[in-house]
Amino acid sequence: MGLAMSGCGGARTTSSIDSLEVRRYRWYVNDAETKVWVVGELQNTGEATVEGVEVHVTLHDFSGVVRGKNMVVLKDLKPGESRIFQLEVTRQGGTATVTVELRQPEQLPGPASVPED
Repeated sequence: MGLAMSGCGGARTTSSIDSLEVRRYRWYVNDAETKVWVVGELQNTGEATVEGVEVHVTLHDFSGVVRGKNMVVLKDLKPGESRIFQLEVTRQGGTATVTVELRQPEQLPGPASVPED
């Protein structure tokens, strides 16, 4: 756990992404636009706020070859909070499986979520 300082001299404890769980996710193929939509739910099961997390989605074909990827940053997940994530991924070829991976961000972006293309 780390300690992050907030304004007015107060402090709040922040937790690593280890306290986050992907509760569920679904994916939908749009053949007309060669897109895959991925929607899921993430929950902070810890006792401290998680400052930020990168949610990475990767598309694989039947051979395991990567056919597309994207990511979104979610910020300030409070203890017990659940948050929905949604990504659009352009695919190059067929999609057999989708993986969701959580990563600690190196640097948090400004107010908006930043997708990777």
